[in-house]
Amino acid sequence: MSRVGISTLLSPLIQRMSLYKIERIKIVVDINALMFIMSKCAIRHHLKKKFSLKEANDVLHYEEFERTEYGSYCIDTIKKAMEILRDEFYCVFVFDGKTFPEKQLDIWTS
Repeated sequence: MSRVGISTLLSPLIQRMSLYKIERIKIVVDINALMFIMSKCAIRHHLKKKFSLKEANDVLHYEEFERTEYGSYCIDTIKKAMEILRDEFYCVFVFDGKTFPEKQLDIWTS
């Protein structure tokens, strides 16, 4: 994962829109996809090993992911990404087609 942040990647797109449009736009982010991408990057980066994760829904229960000491690092990274996407880009998170309550992530990981 490069050190370029989500804000850096999305800011040129956001800057081109008028403030009126930004207030009315909601970007939908699938929480499964977000977890899948962030988890896979964390596993590759810290364990120096590539895994074939086929189901985004199973990322948090994947045996190699559960065993790694970097699991909490990855969860913290996902939470930070969600915070940036929500606060700076007005994103709404969905899980299985329904709005995803952010507290649900705490329930999954406790």
